[in-house]
Amino acid sequence: TFGLGADENVVGRKCYSLLQGLSEPCSFCPNARLSENAVYCWEQTNPVVGRHYMLKDKLLTYDGIAAKVEIAFDTTDLEQKKYALEHQLAVEELILLCIRQLHLFHDPHEDLPYILEEIGSFLQAEQTYILEVHDQKLYTTFEWCAQDSILPERQLSDFDEAFFADSLKSYFTTEESCILEDTTTLCSSHPEACQLLGALGIHTLAVVPIELDGTLVGCIGVNNPARENLADIPLIFHTLRYFFMAAIRRELDEKRLLKLNSYDPLTGAYNRNRYIKDTKRLEGRGPVGIVY
Repeated sequence: TFGLGADENVVGRKCYSLLQGLSEPCSFCPNARLSENAVYCWEQTNPVVGRHYMLKDKLLTYDGIAAKVEIAFDTTDLEQKKYALEHQLAVEELILLCIRQLHLFHDPHEDLPYILEEIGSFLQAEQTYILEVHDQKLYTTFEWCAQDSILPERQLSDFDEAFFADSLKSYFTTEESCILEDTTTLCSSHPEACQLLGALGIHTLAVVPIELDGTLVGCIGVNNPARENLADIPLIFHTLRYFFMAAIRRELDEKRLLKLNSYDPLTGAYNRNRYIKDTKRLEGRGPVGIVY
């Protein structure tokens, strides 16, 4: 215990050196708060053994000498379960926040950067982004970058969709996500992709594809998240991907309805609704000629 040998002499050793591994008295030392009339309870994670303790201290007189008795209860397992529960609740709160924003989805130029910032901050990442596919090329349509991150001139969007998909396709799981804790694992099978990610300063990568009707239309990605947050990414991304695709589909349907409201689907020419709108707009402007 505490790195001490069975026969090691501890007499005369300072408590902060022996129990805390410090070279000076602890800043959190509770001695000034102790008395002989009450038990003082406090908690601390010991840096020497890496365990969390609940401690109970009390002053007493032993053979005419003032002394302190301390009882420590190891609560590490309980604290870990408590932290896991709190973290899971935080993940669910993040998902609900993003879903609420996607459900409203009035302006993608306001909503999506906000969502990417929330995700990136929670995952302690350097960059989160949405890439979209147009004409077999990837384009960064929305992104968020941490304030202290330095981005290279070239981005993933500089490369075509085929290169991106071929390099990462074999790493997609059955849930269609790609999480690379260490991008150097690509070096043997995809050296070009490994070189690209290294040049971009990406050592940890998570990507989930976005598909509409079975066609790849883009992906949501995060660069260099904290390693301890990698396990949260599948749940966050897969849940948000569903609502993100629903939001995209809703936006496309709204645009299609607006177009059908003013254009004839057969000829592509303006229809009766557009004619009525234009004539109302021209009212009061004097003589007007209309050509059919």
